[in-house]
Amino acid sequence: MYTFNLTGKDNKHQHKEEKRIHTSRETGHANTRSQITEHNASRNENIIGHPHISAGNLIKRVITLSFGIAVMGLAVALAKTALIGTSPISSVPNVVSIISPLTIGEATVLFMLVIVFLEWIVLRHGFGWRNIIQPLPSLLFGAIIDVFVSLLGFIHLHSYISQLGLSLVSIPILAIGVYCEVNSNLLMMPGEGIAFAMAQRFHKKFGTMKIIADSTMVLAAALLALVCTHRLIGVREGTIFSALLTGECVSLVERGLPRFTNFLRR
Repeated sequence: MYTFNLTGKDNKHQHKEEKRIHTSRETGHANTRSQITEHNASRNENIIGHPHISAGNLIKRVITLSFGIAVMGLAVALAKTALIGTSPISSVPNVVSIISPLTIGEATVLFMLVIVFLEWIVLRHGFGWRNIIQPLPSLLFGAIIDVFVSLLGFIHLHSYISQLGLSLVSIPILAIGVYCEVNSNLLMMPGEGIAFAMAQRFHKKFGTMKIIADSTMVLAAALLALVCTHRLIGVREGTIFSALLTGECVSLVERGLPRFTNFLRR
């Protein structure tokens, strides 16, 4: 009888020990899964010099981003030539180029520097090297805008229909450039950077902050024009069309080229 009770206690002790080991293993697996999830999330961050990015992949991203910036520069130059307003991100530089000796490209670079400074104000301790290097593609963007404005100098539009037509043509071109920039997964331009910074700081959706950022830029451009010239110059219906249609055009390109989009994102 005594032996039976001892065996029962041993069995209960063994059962408890096995349960403890099983629980420990499950906890270990859970921690491992959490670490893997965090690791995968960190791998999805778009950064230069990530150890998992091959040289060929990096070259592909650089080419995609550069092409996107060039196409966006062409679109801004076309909208500038149309004279009925540019995209929201270029609205302030466009007004500055009208009321000052600066070209729209030079004004764009200065405006991008201001935006990066605003990112620092929003993020403070979260402001890192990804934000610091944003002016680099902005320099290329500004230079390309001025090159295309110079090349398109022979175009002189004398009717509103032709102005409206050129402005509308610039929108899908801008969308292609934005599509390449976003899917290059390399660097974020300041126009998107400030929206991302606000989304991160205030815990809001990026899309919501992007709308707020673009609207604020258009408002600032309109106020600048009214204060300096007492007229609404540089911000017109072309700006509104660009704000409303560019995003839709980008989505249309992504839906129409799913395989190419996946190729760019890899």
